[in-house]
Amino acid sequence: MFIPLLLHPIEEEHMIEIKSAPISSVRHSLSNPNGFTYFELKAGDAFDDIDENYNHLFFLLEGKASINCIEVLGEYMHTGEFIFIPISSEIACLAIEDSRGVLFTFDRLVSVCEHIYFRELWNICSHTNYEFRINSIDPSLIRFLSDFSSYADVLLKTEDFQQLKHEELFYLLRMLYTKEEMAALFHPVVGASLIFKQFVLKNYLSVKNIDELVTLSGMKRKSFDRQFKEEYNESPYQWVLKQKAKHVRFALSETDDQIQDIMKRFGFTIAPHFTRFCKDQFNYPPLEYRKKLRADKAERHIIR
Repeated sequence: MFIPLLLHPIEEEHMIEIKSAPISSVRHSLSNPNGFTYFELKAGDAFDDIDENYNHLFFLLEGKASINCIEVLGEYMHTGEFIFIPISSEIACLAIEDSRGVLFTFDRLVSVCEHIYFRELWNICSHTNYEFRINSIDPSLIRFLSDFSSYADVLLKTEDFQQLKHEELFYLLRMLYTKEEMAALFHPVVGASLIFKQFVLKNYLSVKNIDELVTLSGMKRKSFDRQFKEEYNESPYQWVLKQKAKHVRFALSETDDQIQDIMKRFGFTIAPHFTRFCKDQFNYPPLEYRKKLRADKAERHIIR
C-alpha cells in the first residue's frame, strides 16, 4: 500500500545574491528519490532538491532559511526546526546563513506499524483544520539526524540502509511527539482512505476539471463525491479552487513567469476568466496582485 505523506523573509543586512546550491554541497541518497539527503548550504544558496512528486520532511540542524510555500509566504526556519512538505506542494527555500540539515523524501510507508499509526491519526485530523507550522526538533531526533553527516556515500546509496533509517525515523517521531502533534504535522495526507488521498494530491493539478478527476479515479461520481467529502469536509470543486488559488499566489509571488504562462498552467484558456478568478480569490487582478505581493515582500525584508 502506498500513501503520500504529504520555508521568514530575508533581513535587510542579508540582501544577498540568490544562487543554486553547488552539487558538491548536497549528498544525494539514491537514484530513487525516496530516502535521506544530508545538505550543507552557504548563505545565499537556494535549496532546489525538493521534488513536488514526493513528500518531504525538511530538518534544519543549523543555520537560518527563508521559506515561501503555497501555504505561507515570508516565514523563517531556524536552527533545530523542521517542516513537512506534502506532495504537490511548491516551496522556495533560501539559506540566509550558512546552513546544514537533512531532507527526508518519501512517497510510502514501509511498515505495518506506520500504516496503523497513520490511520489512528485520522481520528484527530477529521476533527481539525490544517494549519502550516514550523516544528522544533527533539534533541533525541537531532542526534539521529546529525549522524547523516558522517555516513559514507556508499552507505547512503544502499536501499536496505535507507529503509532501516526510514523505519527508525518514524519510530522516533511516534515516541517523541504526541499524536496531536503528529496529526497537525501530517494533516494534509492523513485520511480515512490513504490511497484515495494520495490519488487526489497526485492528480488534482493535472486535470482540467473535476469530471476528469473522477474519470481518472475509476469511481462513480456519487461515490467519489462522498469519499471526497469524508476526506476534506467540502466538495471537490471548493477544495480544488482553494488549492489552485494557493498555487497561483505562489507563482505570482515567487516566480518570474509571465501572467499568460501562469494562466495556461492552471487551466485558464482566456485572460478574462483568469482575471475574474484572481479578483474573486485575492480582490486584485493578476498583475496588480503580483505587484502587491512583491511590495509586501520588500516591506518584510526591511522590517526584518
